[in-house]
This record gives sequence, C-alpha cells and structure tokens, in this order.
Amino acid sequence: MLIQEMTRQQSLDLLTRTGLCRLGCTQGSQPYVMPFYFAYNNNSLYSASTVGQKIDWMRRNPVVACRRVTITRLR
Repeated sequence: MLIQEMTRQQSLDLLTRTGLCRLGCTQGSQPYVMPFYFAYNNNSLYSASTVGQKIDWMRRNPVVACRRVTITRLR
C-alpha cells in the first residue's frame, strides 16, 4: 500500500464522512492502538475520554497516528 499525503480538503471531507478511527500512540518502544470516536463540526474536532493509558501516553508523546475505519454492512 502506498501512503500519500492528503490535501486539506481531502482531510476535511474525510472528517465529515466518518466518526471512528484507530488512534495509535507510543510510550518508548511500546505501541498502543485503540478505537477513537470523534465528531467534526465548524472546523473543530470533538472527542471525549476518561483519564487512563491513552491520555497519559498522548500527554507524554503528542505525536499520534490515525487510521480511518470503514464499516461495511453485510446483507
């Protein structure tokens, strides 16, 4: 798979079409990937979380990666 940089407009289009992604962060050499639910409205991104491993790790290392999740219904 070839990873390409998205334009600002492509990023905004994606944010308005989905509300779930996989968020990845690291602590040292240990990766941590978790589901991340969000809402995008008027150029603002909203999410909520309780304090825990995810928040602790992101505060220590704010460099994170996000992968979109596509849910397909089987009929």
